[in-house]
Amino acid sequence: MNLKRKSTTTKMFLVFGFVLFLFIYGGSNLFTKYNNKDAQQTESTAKELEAYWPKDEWRTSTPEEQGMDSKELANLVQYIEKSTGIRSLLIVRHGYLVLESYRAPYDKDTTMNVKSVSKSVLSALTGIALRENFINDIDQKVADFLPEYFKDIDPKKREITIRHLLQMTAGLPSIELDSNWEQSSDWIKYQLDLPLYCNPGESFEYSTGLTHIMSAIITKTSGMSTLEFANKYLFEPMGIEAGRWVQDPLGIYVGGNELELTPRDMAKFGYLYLHNGVWNGQQLVPAEWVEDSLTNQVRATDFNDPTREYGYWWWLGDDYYAAMGWGGQSIIVNPKLDMVVVFTGIDHGAPLQIYKNKILRAVKANHALKPNPAAVDKLNANIENLANFKSDYVSPSEELIKKINGKVFTFEKNDIGIDAVSFVFEDSTCIFKYRQIDHKGRTFDSEAVVGLNGDYQKVTESHPRYYGYDRTFFPVNEQGGDDPYTVGFEGHWIDENSFVIKCLGPLGDPLSLMAIFRFSEDKVNVNLTARPTGVHYSIDGGMFSEKNF
Repeated sequence: MNLKRKSTTTKMFLVFGFVLFLFIYGGSNLFTKYNNKDAQQTESTAKELEAYWPKDEWRTSTPEEQGMDSKELANLVQYIEKSTGIRSLLIVRHGYLVLESYRAPYDKDTTMNVKSVSKSVLSALTGIALRENFINDIDQKVADFLPEYFKDIDPKKREITIRHLLQMTAGLPSIELDSNWEQSSDWIKYQLDLPLYCNPGESFEYSTGLTHIMSAIITKTSGMSTLEFANKYLFEPMGIEAGRWVQDPLGIYVGGNELELTPRDMAKFGYLYLHNGVWNGQQLVPAEWVEDSLTNQVRATDFNDPTREYGYWWWLGDDYYAAMGWGGQSIIVNPKLDMVVVFTGIDHGAPLQIYKNKILRAVKANHALKPNPAAVDKLNANIENLANFKSDYVSPSEELIKKINGKVFTFEKNDIGIDAVSFVFEDSTCIFKYRQIDHKGRTFDSEAVVGLNGDYQKVTESHPRYYGYDRTFFPVNEQGGDDPYTVGFEGHWIDENSFVIKCLGPLGDPLSLMAIFRFSEDKVNVNLTARPTGVHYSIDGGMFSEKNF
């Protein structure tokens, strides 16, 4: 017998056995700690079997039944109506929808552009991609997935990893106020071509361009669009039907922005994270990924936000974590209170202030309170008032209506691009025609049916979406276009000579346009404002009896 060969063979088996032991009992975590589906399923099912899952409809109860004060919430809804730009507010406690309010013309079926709440959704999709082995590790370099963008580039950029994208620490400038990004033909290239301002991993800089790169990685590695991926692994199992989701010029869905969801579906997503990524006994998002995403990863020192701690595309507070989007789109989750709060609107600072100063004050106990039917009635009445808001509107001068009906008012060239308008007043509507000229000299003639005295007229037509500097003030009609969305117009008189038109378009976007037309003799002054962007213009025009569009 060859003792040397036997000894060598024995050593080989021992080494192989040791390596196998390491792999089975923890070495596999060197590849990814998020893909052990069976272990996660067993653990989560044991914890969550008793939970309620609102796949189709949320169950409801009075606030008192869930330890909340209806009187406080009634005052809150009244405050929202009179003092904020909040469009919807939902509160879920102990799995029950205890408050659901909408400002006219919105309702539970309206999909809202949740803006950067989409980043937290993309965070969930990243965790799922890790579990499904489309991505091995968050310390993989972006250049490994998208090498075509790293051929002639600063070598330091090749060090950017998925972790840097998740932490917003790629060292690249933000594109948040850069309209050239949206105008470019390749959004990924535009972001990556910007010069590094620091080494990757050194500093926080909030940029949707980074989340968009992650969307491209998911698309490339999975062979599915980001929306298809989301539908398969997240939305469909939860009974969520996404609305619009904008794509870039290359067809990639905008990572971390421009996704539309109903407020009820936003609440579902918060509820998913409240239950550590479990839905109906199924671990949709890896539990370890949820934990890591909600752990402070970086100090968000360069972003003007009330919270400073940041996870993997989640904002972290003292007693809550939040998905937050421009204009006030928010999902706030408080695990200790077993509560999910959803806001949509055009009031960026309001959600956290309302959550901290009013909603927390309405939480009185973890058990049911004594019934308070009078307060519940008041709460329901205030919710109804918000949903059907009417005011004491003024009647216009009949002489003025006769004078301006069908006439065209034209304006000198102006920065806002309004060239001409006309009005035809009928019993309950006004036909509003308007001509706009963008900065490239293109002319757009449009027409809208304006509901009067609080009644928004909603219509879905085909409108091109204009970004940044290209965006016209009012939506643009384009019959046969490929980008349909719903718009809403409402008008009313604030005195005998002043007519206000409010425009919501696209309806779900956090943008509200208002034009106040003040008529005097053959002249008109128009004040144009947009919330929450702060845009404000004043232009003057004159009436031409014979001119038309």
